[in-house]
Formats: sequence, C-alpha cells, structure tokens
Amino acid sequence: MHNEIVKMPVDGLRPNPWNPRTMGKREMDALRSSIRRYGLVQPIVARPSGAQYEIIGGEHRWKAAASIGLTDVPCIVLSLDDAEAKLLSQALNEIAGSDDPEKRASLIADITACVGDPGLVTAVLALNVEDISRAMETLID
Repeated sequence: MHNEIVKMPVDGLRPNPWNPRTMGKREMDALRSSIRRYGLVQPIVARPSGAQYEIIGGEHRWKAAASIGLTDVPCIVLSLDDAEAKLLSQALNEIAGSDDPEKRASLIADITACVGDPGLVTAVLALNVEDISRAMETLID
C-alpha cells in the first residue's frame, strides 16, 4: 500500500472520540517549541469522515500546530473502518514504548554538552532543572 503525504488545513481535521492519551501543559509547551524550531516533522494520520477528516494519530501535534498558527499540516490519509481506525490509533500510541532511564540520562547529558544551552534542552524536551539533575544522578549511580 502506497500512502502519500498531503497538506491538509488544520480546520479540516477533528480528533477521534476514543483517544485515551492526554498531554500536560509542560509537554504541550515542549511540543509547540519543537514544532516552532523544526516544523511538524511527523505527519498526522487521518481518515475521511463526512466533510472533514478524523485524526487517527497525531492529535497533540495537530493541537500544537494549530495553537502556534499553522494553517496546514502534513497528513497521511487512510480509508479505514471504525475497528481498523481504533486498532491503528492504539498501535500508534503504543509504538513509542518507554525510555531506558540510563540511556535517556546519557542522551540528555550528551545533548546538553553538544548544544551548550541547558535552557534549550529543557524547553525542547519538556524538562526542568530537577529532571536534568535526576538524569545526571542516574549516570553517577
């Protein structure tokens, strides 16, 4: 199956009613910061739904993009029935997995050293000074 990425107007998309994921203010602020800096590098996954398109994956990216004034977002449009849409939605949520604390700490330390600006690291990764300190402690233990 070949899927193309197309530009869609943000107001032509709507969230699905079954998404169990939530995102706190800190994470949403970090997502906005990331989109401002790098753009929306991962497309939204949607399906046709009446006159609009229903988001299957990427609701938080869509909300963040709209909140910073983007009018169009990249999308992959799939024709899915409700069961397949729900299955794919949950699969996309689970794909991210979880972080190994030691590897994450090492990566944060490396990024901070390379970038040289802890403020940038905390803004883009939704971290605060305490998070970075805990990460560094993980490396010391």
